[in-house]
Amino acid sequence: MKYLLYILVFAASVAFAAPIKNFPLVNHGGKPFQRHDLKGHYVFVTFIYTRCPRATMCPLSLKLTRQTVAAWKKNPELKNKKLISLAVTLDPDNDTPKALKAYGKRFSLTLPDGIMATGDAKALAEFASEFNVIGFPNQGTISHNSKHILLDPEMNEVAQFKDNEWKLPAVLEAAKKPTPKS
Repeated sequence: MKYLLYILVFAASVAFAAPIKNFPLVNHGGKPFQRHDLKGHYVFVTFIYTRCPRATMCPLSLKLTRQTVAAWKKNPELKNKKLISLAVTLDPDNDTPKALKAYGKRFSLTLPDGIMATGDAKALAEFASEFNVIGFPNQGTISHNSKHILLDPEMNEVAQFKDNEWKLPAVLEAAKKPTPKS
């Protein structure tokens, strides 16, 4: 058991340091893209689904994301570092590009600063698993953990923010730290 714990800790540390894998996605305009197409920009990733009935989950995640994008633009230390928000659905069967576009507009998170993404169910699940996010159907909803992830311009993970209980200054401070060279 002790050795299993060491292996898990080592695997987590290796996964944290490596750039996130590339996955084929589709934006809310119906256009295919890959996460690596966002290279050169900071990316603030979250996982949602448009039918979420809990105000403290997906709707709050997008509200916090919108606040982050607005605060980022106003911060003098970050004005030369572009931030793109990437909200990835955990419900590709229902979250079509059209549904995502309407949901993104509701939260003012559409192009050029925001992308609502869907795609192949397997690719979305693999992408979510890169950040230890899981979702599974549960009585007509999707139960999932809530995370926001800040990626640097080289697509390395800078920080994770969990359960919608984080504070905006933590994201801005994480972005101000030097990023490792790949």
